[in-house]
Amino acid sequence: MSFSYIEPENLKQEYEQAKNKMAGFFKDFSEFERIANAEPKDIKEGNPDVTDATTASFIETRPKAIVQKNPTGKVILDDKSSELSELLNEVVDNVILPNATTGGSVKAKCLSVVRNMLIYGSQPALVFIRNEDNYFGADFTIVDIQDVYLEPGKTNAKDCNYIFLNTWYTKSDIKNIIYNEKELAKDKDYKTTWNLKKLEELQEKTTTKDTDISTTETEQAEFIRLVCVFQRGVDNVFYTFDPDTGEIVREWKNIDPSGKIPIIYAYYDPDGKNPLGLSAIRLTRRLQDMLDIHHQNYQFQVGLKSAPPTKIRGNVNTESIVYEPYAVWDLGSDLNADAAVVQTDNTLINTFPTVQGILKSNILNITNNGDTSISAEVGNPGFSKTPAGVNAQQDRINIADNYLRGQFEEWFGEILETMLNLHIAAHYQAEIDQVVPLSQRFIETKRKIDPEFRLTKETIKYSDLKDLLVKFKVDASSSKLDNDHEQLETLKDLLQIRLESGDQMEKYLKIAPLVYQIVKRSGVPDAEEIAPKVSEEDETNAESIDGSNPMIDSPQLQEQAPEQANMSQPEAQPEINAEQKPNANQVQLNPELVAELVQNGLSEKQAQGVASYLAQGGSPEEVDEFLRSNK
Repeated sequence: MSFSYIEPENLKQEYEQAKNKMAGFFKDFSEFERIANAEPKDIKEGNPDVTDATTASFIETRPKAIVQKNPTGKVILDDKSSELSELLNEVVDNVILPNATTGGSVKAKCLSVVRNMLIYGSQPALVFIRNEDNYFGADFTIVDIQDVYLEPGKTNAKDCNYIFLNTWYTKSDIKNIIYNEKELAKDKDYKTTWNLKKLEELQEKTTTKDTDISTTETEQAEFIRLVCVFQRGVDNVFYTFDPDTGEIVREWKNIDPSGKIPIIYAYYDPDGKNPLGLSAIRLTRRLQDMLDIHHQNYQFQVGLKSAPPTKIRGNVNTESIVYEPYAVWDLGSDLNADAAVVQTDNTLINTFPTVQGILKSNILNITNNGDTSISAEVGNPGFSKTPAGVNAQQDRINIADNYLRGQFEEWFGEILETMLNLHIAAHYQAEIDQVVPLSQRFIETKRKIDPEFRLTKETIKYSDLKDLLVKFKVDASSSKLDNDHEQLETLKDLLQIRLESGDQMEKYLKIAPLVYQIVKRSGVPDAEEIAPKVSEEDETNAESIDGSNPMIDSPQLQEQAPEQANMSQPEAQPEINAEQKPNANQVQLNPELVAELVQNGLSEKQAQGVASYLAQGGSPEEVDEFLRSNK
């Protein structure tokens, strides 16, 4: 049963109340954008138009550090098979994301989201069903934060029962909607959600975007403004209406089986008071303005030094007074004429590096950024150029990046979850099945279970998925590149720890997967060929080693009697090199060691070969070389 938190006749009134309430939260946004765009504040007449741009710098660079690639994740179904979850993952990866192109690529939109989180404190995105360009399915777009009005009294978008959204249409957009709806209406079973008569009347009712703070009024195009109100709850009603009259031009229902409002906010730092959260620029704006003023004054003083005021007495040719090497000033014929440079105070110039360093370090401390150009001499030991100081800076950056990445990935997971739920519901309601291209990973996984599996595409019957509710979990830090320097160093540290502990066999079993990860992340050419080969499972949990050992296929080794295996090892062992093959007929193998090796992931053949090497005094390096040479 549909339900409305707002009575249709009260749409205009409720909209105005929400708009007025949100205006107070938007009032500083023009200043935030000024700082983000590296524009100085209130330039004093005569001062140069310059800015230090410390805040603008991390606003531009931080998103690129956070969104190095699109995050990955997996569909979670509590009551359904894993096979269906895997197939829906294919829908996300191969159908939805490649077609989520409204407003730019997925990565470009993600970068915009993180940037705007830093500027405004949050950024909303709208999830919707797109039916155009040979695509019917879910999409999302980034919307202007000042076009979204949350329910008054709520301190977080997730708590809202309804949310208003300004939508802007050109005349051609309206004409296109009318045309498409009339074409679809030729099918007698199709029921339009638009009031086409009212929509035609609004074509000439244009205005400018009063929410656009980045352009001047003369630069703004004219649009037709309609307002959508989205309401929480399954099958609850959505309205599109004229904000001037409150007249409804469209009415449709929330088809999301979760009942969520399809406007998803990403938060930089939700503070429990401001529904838009706390932004990085809100924290730094005053310090940045002080830094800019100090920078302008410094540049002014430098200008005075390079072209100082001149005190003139008598008949002096002022045009001859120029500040350049070997200049000659014409003092005329007056014997009393004189021209002298006025001496200026050097205090500001001399103290500039220290004051600038203090202000910059305060900004960077607040935002957990670092700058190795700043010295501890400015009074902040965390900015020392010593290894300890540099490490302290890096720790702050890591903390900030991990937190921001977590906030972004949480938003992205909710976006994908909402998109998939809407995608399934829309196809079910339209009674449309879908052919889904399968990834190579999916195909290989299926072939491990069924070697006869040969499909490259699979049809999803959405009619079987009525009221299906999915969850989507993003893999933590999956938006970060794998060959990250920090990760590489951590792996190297782990390797060193393991090298320094345990016996030779324990070392090898634990070293091989780590070596594989280190080489893979090193960025060197042909890394996959250089790294020791491990199984797919090893790449994630480092518990086993995959491969084969074709050189120990001898019947003698395979049929070795238990009593023979239990014989003691010889006291003296000849030294061998990695190119030599272990001769199973010349050594006594320890069956307990072989069993342990198998238990730790080696095949029977591998375990016997490794045990043979160790029985002959082979080192971990020789064992590693042996296994790499006998995959």
